Amino acid sequence: MHPLHHLGHFVSALGYTDPMPIALLILTIATVGPACLLATRVGPVVPFAFVAAYVLVVGAITFINIDVVVHPEWRQSWVGSWLEVWWPLWTVFFTPSAISALLACWFSRPLTRRDATALLGVYLLLILVMVGAAWALDLYDGEQGFRFLIGQFAVLSTIFFATAYRKRVAMREQHDLPALRGNSDR
Repeated sequence: MHPLHHLGHFVSALGYTDPMPIALLILTIATVGPACLLATRVGPVVPFAFVAAYVLVVGAITFINIDVVVHPEWRQSWVGSWLEVWWPLWTVFFTPSAISALLACWFSRPLTRRDATALLGVYLLLILVMVGAAWALDLYDGEQGFRFLIGQFAVLSTIFFATAYRKRVAMREQHDLPALRGNSDR
């Protein structure tokens, strides 16, 4: 039995029968600030589309993973377990990575919606790779699992901000290059 299966029992014991609304509430509260911050630069469509795509794509990858690795006790109701436990759980687990992606995109100072969309698309792909790796390695057991999750978040955040910093420096160099050429002609 998967160790995270016990979380579903814990949530049910608290009186919550459907954790999806709770997961969406956590996701909404946690991502509104960074999404609004990025929206000041590129408008509201790109950041909020990223959050919606994040939720849907994490749901899709967990759906595929559960379909491939159907647990024997859930053979009859694996779609219900996906909808009630796994999709909300993995969405909340990787919410810090989505927040980091939004903040890194804001840090990169994108000039257009297209720049922000491309950067957030790469970030979403990296998050999906980590979700897939986490599912395939199944290292979420006990204290080691929490460390693995924090490690994934740290690696993703480092990649996001390093990419954003590189993009920001390249944009600054590109912007300063015509000014330097103008000064060298004198």
